[in-house]
Amino acid sequence: MPSATSQSVAAPRIAQALAEVGLDGVGNQVAGTLSGGQKQRAALARTLLRNRPVLLLDEPFSALDDETRTTIRNLVRTLTLRHGWHTILVSHHADDVAALASRRYRLEQGHLQAG
Repeated sequence: MPSATSQSVAAPRIAQALAEVGLDGVGNQVAGTLSGGQKQRAALARTLLRNRPVLLLDEPFSALDDETRTTIRNLVRTLTLRHGWHTILVSHHADDVAALASRRYRLEQGHLQAG
């Protein structure tokens, strides 16, 4: 269990990460009460806290409605650019790939192909 000191040090970082992904004020909510878009934002906040250079996304927008999908996709793009992440996106949705990818690869009959 984290000490009170480590929690007090972490609290500002957590609040900053939640604010950066648009989840101000929901830090005490139970995960099960969050919407799909809020859950995706929470996952991105965890990524910010871990401060890793690579983000792996496997069909990250598949459970979202079109409006939320676009909003979260734009947020991923913004965070990727702002934090210098290298993002690997696995998706069946060409629009997601087009919006986020600088390079594209596809899997054809078990072989990875550029384009």
